[in-house]
Amino acid sequence: MSSPHISRGRVLTTAALGYLVLTLGLLLVGWIAHELIFEDSIGTAELDLTRWISEHRQSVLDSMARTGSSLSDAFTVIGVAFGATVILWATGHHRQALVLPVGLVVELTVFLTVSTLVGRDRPAVEPLGAVPSTSSFPSGHVAAALVLYVGLVVIVATLHPQHRINRIGAALAVLAVLYVATSRVYEGVHHPTDVLCGAVLGVGALYTGMRAAGLTTRRHVDRDVTIDERLQPAHETVHMGAPP
Repeated sequence: MSSPHISRGRVLTTAALGYLVLTLGLLLVGWIAHELIFEDSIGTAELDLTRWISEHRQSVLDSMARTGSSLSDAFTVIGVAFGATVILWATGHHRQALVLPVGLVVELTVFLTVSTLVGRDRPAVEPLGAVPSTSSFPSGHVAAALVLYVGLVVIVATLHPQHRINRIGAALAVLAVLYVATSRVYEGVHHPTDVLCGAVLGVGALYTGMRAAGLTTRRHVDRDVTIDERLQPAHETVHMGAPP
């Protein structure tokens, strides 16, 4: 399958615009939350929850939480995304091959910017394992998990839009993101609002990757998926009632 022309300028412009919109939006949310939520009753309730969880940890749940976090650690995300991108590019699906790299780069740059400028403290509990050097808001693990796992499902759906396995894949991707989010709160490295805003960041970054690849409209998807059908010779068409 040959791919339509991909404009490098469009990809870079879309990625830069996505970074700008997501960064400004999350900074606004973070600064407002800093004044009205983080130090108010909601923030207190979040801290009480994380403290209760840390006081009731179990060895089995500890192992499950570590596994959940590992689903979106740097080595896992880079390895899976790199492998998927190479396969897609080698098989001629160049648009789909752009989704994960663009989405993850936007996610990482927005996360680092917002995390640094908002600077929310980690929950005041004993963490389970190592604590990242970045601040708590938003959750980069959750954002990366959403871009990676939901992104893989979206990519498959653009290639095989009518396949039943897409529903199963979508459910598994959502469960994976929820698993990561729950694990990060359980480990005491994020407040619940951090993982919620991490999911928002992930959705925005994934949409940016899809838009940069030209996969956000039905027209683009249909063009890429059915290009081989449109190239079939006209003489292969069978007319009803035509003589043999």
